[in-house]
Amino acid sequence: MTKAMKKYLPILAVAALIAAACTKEYSANQPSVNAESVVFTAGAPVRAALNGSNIVWETGDAISVWNGTQTALYITAESGASATFTTSTAFAAAGSYTALYPSNSEAVFAAGSVNTSLLASQIAVAGTFDPHAHLGVAVSSNTTLNFKSLSAYLCFTVPAGMNDLVSVSFSGNNGEKVAGPVSVNTADYTVSATDAGSTEVGLNGTFVEGESYFLAIVPQRFEKGFTLTVVRSSRTDQMVTGKDITFNRSEARNIGELKSGSDAAGVVMSGSALTAPVEMTKVEAADGQVLFDEVYTFRGALAAGTLDVMDGSAAVQSGIAIPAAGNYHVMYNKTSGRFKVYTQEMYVDFLRGSEHGASVAPWKMLRNTDPDTVDDTAPNYTLVDY
Repeated sequence: MTKAMKKYLPILAVAALIAAACTKEYSANQPSVNAESVVFTAGAPVRAALNGSNIVWETGDAISVWNGTQTALYITAESGASATFTTSTAFAAAGSYTALYPSNSEAVFAAGSVNTSLLASQIAVAGTFDPHAHLGVAVSSNTTLNFKSLSAYLCFTVPAGMNDLVSVSFSGNNGEKVAGPVSVNTADYTVSATDAGSTEVGLNGTFVEGESYFLAIVPQRFEKGFTLTVVRSSRTDQMVTGKDITFNRSEARNIGELKSGSDAAGVVMSGSALTAPVEMTKVEAADGQVLFDEVYTFRGALAAGTLDVMDGSAAVQSGIAIPAAGNYHVMYNKTSGRFKVYTQEMYVDFLRGSEHGASVAPWKMLRNTDPDTVDDTAPNYTLVDY
């Protein structure tokens, strides 16, 4: 995986349509076809580009269709980008139809809405998602059904050495409902979890090193970030981010490789700006937790000269010019590759002298002396809350 793919923010388009099932619920015995019932076609576009792979209908895929008064189970005996769906139930023609994938006998259809469920326990499928966790809805005035993808996804890759991975679970840091019963607005295809929803959704099964996996969740905003619980046979860790992040319908966020524990080599500073090499401090989360962004920091005195930074045997930055002796703040985000050197610290106490008394935690104004700054004559100032 490239460094670009390891960054936290890139979004991969999952696509706005329905996926084929890898595990068939109805493929063993195809039901007889009711010749008097409506026949549906899920035609173009019914294929989704996901991580370079085409996902199409397969024999035995089942959908639920509602004609305004009754619901019927429809199954396809075909496979491909377009498929014909038939039923053994008497199902009358109507002016409008609402269809749901995967078929759910407990789903409730009404004008403008569908109540169904997103699996809270999903099966790991290398390179894609559990097909039964991929919710799709189609509304049509004729017998051609074009499904809209409803689920959002988190994508991760199993790194080398993590061959004992058992499960990966997702939860919001503010108690959000991420799976279970959901309500779909068929006017705009928005999805909302109900109060009976689950605050955690998990992916279980067999995981292969180097393969990517997708975990389906209810699309929504996570204002306080989210947590991944990584369960291995040897240990359990939590990957934690507090970033405000939104998972949109029909999109996936790629977090890159899973992390478990702190086994990274030290990040060491050296050069003429230091009298001796110094190891930067790794910013850690609580016990048993691993931050998404692996950040190293140094605060202290540097002399005028040059600074070199090594991450194990790899050079992070070399020959960084330190213009004058003073106190500096050096930050290195290993996850994104970002590196910054700050100087000219200025404390700003917003509350001092006010009726509230002195500020407990003053802020600092730091000047960026990163050699990559475009215009060194107009340095970048960053306000940092400590």
